[in-house]
Amino acid sequence: MKNFYLVILIFLFSCTSYRNESLLANPNRKKEIILSGKKLYINGHILNFNIDTVYFFQQPYSDQILAAAPVINDSFKIEIDSSLILGQFDIYGLGYKNKESKIKSFEFFNHVRTTPKQGYYINSFLIDTNNIYISGDKQKELGLFISSGKTNESYFRIQMILFGDLDNDSTKRLHEIETYLSIIKEFPKSEYLLNELYLNRAVLNKKELLIFLKAFEKSIFKSEVGKMMLDYLEKKSDKSIIFDMQLDDNNGRNLNILDTSGTLNMFVVWASWCGPCRDEINHLKKLYDEFNSRGLTITSISIDEDLTSWKQALNYERMPWKQFIVSKSKMALFNKTYEVESIPHVIFFDNKKNVITHSIGFEVNQYNEYKKIINKFIH
Repeated sequence: MKNFYLVILIFLFSCTSYRNESLLANPNRKKEIILSGKKLYINGHILNFNIDTVYFFQQPYSDQILAAAPVINDSFKIEIDSSLILGQFDIYGLGYKNKESKIKSFEFFNHVRTTPKQGYYINSFLIDTNNIYISGDKQKELGLFISSGKTNESYFRIQMILFGDLDNDSTKRLHEIETYLSIIKEFPKSEYLLNELYLNRAVLNKKELLIFLKAFEKSIFKSEVGKMMLDYLEKKSDKSIIFDMQLDDNNGRNLNILDTSGTLNMFVVWASWCGPCRDEINHLKKLYDEFNSRGLTITSISIDEDLTSWKQALNYERMPWKQFIVSKSKMALFNKTYEVESIPHVIFFDNKKNVITHSIGFEVNQYNEYKKIINKFIH
């Protein structure tokens, strides 16, 4: 695709929600998948970059190099031990050192999303085959071309789309359902898409989940994520009750975290290192000032592993509502109980512990979205 295309450069990690990135690079994390064969190969032929080494890393950790290879006669071959590929849905990047000796990520031409009027580029990819091929010419193209597997194509397809997340507005929600269904029908064998639905399962009701799952090929449910989804579907109830738990508050007291004293209650899961979570706090403060005296409560629960970072964030943000933190020993139980896969994650529930809705991620108009929900219960 030539340079005259209108280009949108997508930097993946400015997205609206953060998963717990500290877990992604943990070398002690349980291995989820073993690629067939002992080695993964990334071969490339790239012209006019004038670089001597190519680096392979897990995004967004470009400072933690997993493998490297010299560029000889514009070609390179990276040999990677498959033991480094821990998670089936982890994302990776290739890069080179710029003049400041910092790793700069290559941009890849997104051939799945690009149209004659608009070109798309992305700086990450999935590992779905043992042999990946990279090519490109810096003088002719804005990005490199990557040849891998079909799963990676489904990853490219949902660039810029919060796949699986649904708006609370019924009209927008129906449109999103139609969009997601059309994507699933393009990639009915994509475990990656199924996994994205699983990560956003808290915002989907049972009927919506069934609509999506029927669009996949039956064979996909023999996979690990397929089995997890079917198990979840069997237990899912649209009339759910939120459960209580005891956690430490910001004064070190071990207390119950649910506050059902309000007509409507907000349960906010966040972390000090999560940019969108911090951006959301000003919106929460506005809601608290406007509705607290009329029956809204807010409780924030941090998943910070660093107690000092959490305390520093609290001192800076000065949120006038209850604050708790999840200990490492309770993290797995907490995430399972409240279906937390990414943050910020907000749960609305009434004074009888009935869950009203979940909201995952942060958008610029988040205040107005939350206000629509609140106005249904508080007048």
